[in-house]
Amino acid sequence: MTITRRPTSTRAPPMSSSSLQKNRVGFGEEIVKEITIPEDRPSGFPQNTHAISSSATSIELKWQPPVLAERNGLITEYILLYRDINSPNNPIEISVASPETTLKLTNLKPDTTYDIKVRAHTSKGPGPYSPSVQFRTLPLDPGRICLFVCSLVQVGDDINELGHQDYALYLTSFHQLER
Repeated sequence: MTITRRPTSTRAPPMSSSSLQKNRVGFGEEIVKEITIPEDRPSGFPQNTHAISSSATSIELKWQPPVLAERNGLITEYILLYRDINSPNNPIEISVASPETTLKLTNLKPDTTYDIKVRAHTSKGPGPYSPSVQFRTLPLDPGRICLFVCSLVQVGDDINELGHQDYALYLTSFHQLER
């Protein structure tokens, strides 16, 4: 007696012009349907803003996009708003092109707390800002070399009682140099 075994195949039957796909029931025709939803401004804010490194004069930040259901389209950019908590009237805005979700803030003041928030934009406009988070730069390390860059600005055209013009000295940037 001769027994012939027939191999069992898990391959799909020969394909025709339509694509066949397999699921739990078996093989069937694949259906792809594309829908278009009108884009809108994000209804949610970027998530999990946190510092990934800091120094006396910089903070590197990272965040995640708004949750998918609240993006309302393709995120085109993020706007990061930050300020020294002791200078509430001087916030600074920085634009970060999507898909980037990290930014290093530089030229910050040592041992200073900064208030930071982020919002996402689509082509239709901005979404809401994230809740504010606060980060503090490190204090100066007395063992490091510091470089102060200053600007000397003339304060008017009058000559004072000593026969000199008045000038003001402004700190324009500060750098703590690595050894």
